[in-house]
Amino acid sequence: MSERRASSLYALAAEFASPGALIEGTRAMAGLGLRRMEAYTPTEIEGLDDVLPEASDHRVGWIAFGGGVAGAVIGFGFQMWVNMMAYPMNVGGRPFFSWPAFLPVTFEMAVLCASLSAFLAFFVLCRLPRLNHPFFESALAERASQDRYILLVEADDPRFKATEVGDGLREAGALSVEEVRV
Repeated sequence: MSERRASSLYALAAEFASPGALIEGTRAMAGLGLRRMEAYTPTEIEGLDDVLPEASDHRVGWIAFGGGVAGAVIGFGFQMWVNMMAYPMNVGGRPFFSWPAFLPVTFEMAVLCASLSAFLAFFVLCRLPRLNHPFFESALAERASQDRYILLVEADDPRFKATEVGDGLREAGALSVEEVRV
């Protein structure tokens, strides 16, 4: 006999009838200290990004800034090393450390490294490539693109307690609350 592996809880999905109810439900969950939430809506909702905790995450910008600074330092340092130590060449009587000539390559290295680090940070922080999301197996996923507003509260949040979150979603005006399993 083969044993079936018990599926684990991935999240709770709550269905709301209006954008205002979704925002209120999101505020209620943020009030419980939950940070791992996603919203699925058929249209854009103004103000939803302000109440979703993860939406205000600015790590990609800081990672891109760090990548740009690292790229500038590497580009400038490499040129300095080549011109002063590895292959010193006196061209037209200019000094070996002629920093104005280093600026174009330094700038280009900063742009290159900032864009690459932003691209990679975006993929890592969004957990991409995700070929299949457990929520898309739910019946609520189809309604999210038609006429319902869905809030997904992920179970890997440190403050997640299924009964407390489910009751909180119902009190916040959810029409239904469904478990999403992996």
